[in-house]
Formats: sequence, structure tokens, C-alpha cells
Amino acid sequence: FLGSNLRIIPAHNSGDMVKSMLTIAKVTCKPHVDSVRDRIAMIRAQIIEHSPVWEMLHKRQLNDV
Repeated sequence: FLGSNLRIIPAHNSGDMVKSMLTIAKVTCKPHVDSVRDRIAMIRAQIIEHSPVWEMLHKRQLNDV
């Protein structure tokens, strides 16, 4: 459950620690992991679409053709 990739969970008390661990367990279970993955992919695509760098690269590509 707490693998080597998870070094520190910021918590002020044991209640925060338990809440963090339950959140991790919830988002890593199969039904939620697919939903979280889809949301992250959608947000990533929106960030890329609205990025000024992406727009600049797209314009440059059109000019090079």
C-alpha cells in the first residue's frame, strides 16, 4: 500500500494521516483509477490546447509548410 514512491505524507495529526491514506486507497482502487486517469488526460489536453507555447509551435508548423 505505501510503496517506495510514497516517501512522506504531510499530516498535522493522526487524523490527517488516516484521511490521506484513505484518499490514496480510494483513488488507487480499480473503479476510481480509471475515472482519475480519464480526468487527468482531459485536463492535460485542455492545458496543452490553451498553452501559449502550444499555439506558437502550431503557428510555426503552419508557416514551415
